[in-house]
Amino acid sequence: MAMDEHYRKVRAAVRELGCRDSLYVIWAYCQYLQVDDFRMPDDIQVHRQFLDAPLPQAVIAEFNLEQIAREVIRHADIEPRRGRTLRRWDTLAAIVKDLRALDRLRAEHALDEGFAYRYSSLREFPLVRISHLGREEVACPIPTLLFWRITTGLYYTLKDVPGFLTEFGSSFQRYVGEVLQQRITSPEREVLAEQEYHVGYDRKDTVDWIVQQGDEAALFIECKTKRLTWASKAALADLTALQADLNTLAAAVVQVYKTIADYRESHYPQLPFVEARQVLPIVVTLEDWHFVGREIPARLDASIRLKMAEVGLPEVWLAEMPYSILSMHELESSARFFNEIDISTLVLGRALDPKYSRWGFAAYCSDRYGRDRPALPPLFQDEYDALFAHLA
Repeated sequence: MAMDEHYRKVRAAVRELGCRDSLYVIWAYCQYLQVDDFRMPDDIQVHRQFLDAPLPQAVIAEFNLEQIAREVIRHADIEPRRGRTLRRWDTLAAIVKDLRALDRLRAEHALDEGFAYRYSSLREFPLVRISHLGREEVACPIPTLLFWRITTGLYYTLKDVPGFLTEFGSSFQRYVGEVLQQRITSPEREVLAEQEYHVGYDRKDTVDWIVQQGDEAALFIECKTKRLTWASKAALADLTALQADLNTLAAAVVQVYKTIADYRESHYPQLPFVEARQVLPIVVTLEDWHFVGREIPARLDASIRLKMAEVGLPEVWLAEMPYSILSMHELESSARFFNEIDISTLVLGRALDPKYSRWGFAAYCSDRYGRDRPALPPLFQDEYDALFAHLA
């Protein structure tokens, strides 16, 4: 069956469904997949194959439910026709099967390797306005998409507003400092904020944050809100966009080495140069770039080496002062170890150990040093309670 003909079959089936009725069923299945102890409503027929599956997502996944929700919003009628409803297992299963059989649809319906990251009207507008019995209602068939819209999605909506990225970057830098100051409390450590300095007539800024361990070691931490673009996430078969993003991140890493060069010339006002001090660059990113395995780290490293040569910095510094890339989540999880473990031992232990060098930083810290350590209080619990305690 041709692609367009197959899609017409799916569309015809969806047109016999009721919009409100279908979104209710989709919501219930999403809750079952994501909320512990959620009980499927009695008015929805669910097959034992789904209920008894060790991994129910293998039968019907959130991916499938999002697909169906898109089609329902676009094509379903106000009320079900001829008794067609997703409350019946055979109806739901048949539509899932037909959608899975489609290899590629155009525009936002394309089901290629980039589906999960492509623009979707439902992800842009996860609240759906519907009419029922003469009343206007708002439905949220997939609550996860609303959460994503409030977090990740708002960034992509606001990023082109004049001034947003500057203010957003400043707030992110302040937040990194707050995390460091909450978790690094040892009298043998000091958290130093960014300061202005001059080299000749040039005004410059130090790295965003420094974690100093006396004259022994110092973390040079730079904060970057740069995210992987949608194109990088989606185009798994074409790595051009990914390489462009990696080049941007490489430039951020090299910028830290450039400012280390100024530190080594005694230009840093808050940290005098000490020859014996081990300096270790860290770039903290807003979200996880997934630097595990070999391919992506190797591409990033190659780009960094090229840019180091372009600006005349010694490539040997990459071995003497190995860089680390941490997501904000990883920093929140691992900042305690900068407080509790010798900084050089901690960072170099990962960089130089073949077992751990391809691990995420937080995973390495947890595996190597996290066992039998008491849990710390959650970060910013007082602020959380002040914001949300009244909702309990």
